[in-house]
Amino acid sequence: MALAKDAMQLKPGLLYDSKQGKLIGSTFNLNYDFIHKGEPDKEALKASMVQEAEVVCLTTLDAKLALPVGVNHLSKGLTAAETLAMLKKETREVNVCLNHLKHNQKIMSSNKCT
Repeated sequence: MALAKDAMQLKPGLLYDSKQGKLIGSTFNLNYDFIHKGEPDKEALKASMVQEAEVVCLTTLDAKLALPVGVNHLSKGLTAAETLAMLKKETREVNVCLNHLKHNQKIMSSNKCT
């Protein structure tokens, strides 16, 4: 098994989602409370805009089978250290979930395997 990633560039922008009651398109949680705390720093808000959607898949070494296991919404300018930390976190989470499936042989309906 290998951890494979593929990304797609997105046009930065915000969109209001009435079901969730917040603005979508930023790495910040732009809900009602966030907006009413005061005007956010424009540079921080600009830097938080999602510009890339990255799909994380488990794949066989011969690339005949791939299982999507996550999506990251990335803003501009990740450092090498941030990228390494994200890879370590993803690898740890996937190993926990695979270990759970190996020993329980059923898929959990919750968001996280613990």
